[in-house]
Amino acid sequence: IDREAAIDQEEPVYDSGSDAEPDPELQIKRKRKKGKSPLETWDQDFLTYFIATTKCRRIPWNIFFSNESKMSLFTAPPGSRCCDNCQPEDFPVEVVTLEMPYPTRIGRSAKPSEDLQDAISAALRAWRSQTIDRDYPGQRMVTSRKILSDDVIRKIVERPSAVSQHGTEVFYHIIPWQWGVFKYGTEVVDIVRHQVSLFPDPNQVAREEQERERAYQRLLEAARKQERTQLVSFFEECWDEMYNLESGETIIVGRGKNK
Repeated sequence: IDREAAIDQEEPVYDSGSDAEPDPELQIKRKRKKGKSPLETWDQDFLTYFIATTKCRRIPWNIFFSNESKMSLFTAPPGSRCCDNCQPEDFPVEVVTLEMPYPTRIGRSAKPSEDLQDAISAALRAWRSQTIDRDYPGQRMVTSRKILSDDVIRKIVERPSAVSQHGTEVFYHIIPWQWGVFKYGTEVVDIVRHQVSLFPDPNQVAREEQERERAYQRLLEAARKQERTQLVSFFEECWDEMYNLESGETIIVGRGKNK
């Protein structure tokens, strides 16, 4: 198949629900489309020609607009660029990199205990009431739910580990909360972290204990290896000293007639 045919070829639609190559039997039958007008066919053919050609792109351009039969209004200046096929070095491909400065997704974490959820919820509700009295006293326009809604509290309660780990950055995308981004995020994060410290996860505590035990065993093994290395070195030094000892006296080896 040539380049132009590959561009014009429509991709089939499959009902497999997977990115892998699907079974052709699962292909959905397309509805027959209306025929294209001659003008639409002309436009598509030349657009495909312009994209797929490996020769000068001015060729399909001039044919499409019938430039050969038109009077030229100006002459191209010397050294002007032609196209990316004729002068690829003058048409570098731009590399676009998109970066998200704040986390948009987080990994799975264990579900917090009910006691921890209740404690965080109560602490946040008390905080928002105190914040109204502190920052907006003597008025009724700004309420506590305006600052921290029940929906945001519910999301924080469901994912306290995300708040503890990512801090105020979690309020940009994971738990959207404008007040947390611009003003009150640090206070809420401190409240959540404090409550999490009061209700440690038993599974996490067990994992940390196992990790400490493994680290201790690795330390013991390293100490044993170091001790053995020192003993071997000491033994070799003693052996060399005894083997190379010269007293000046004759040493008789053996017993009886075998002296």
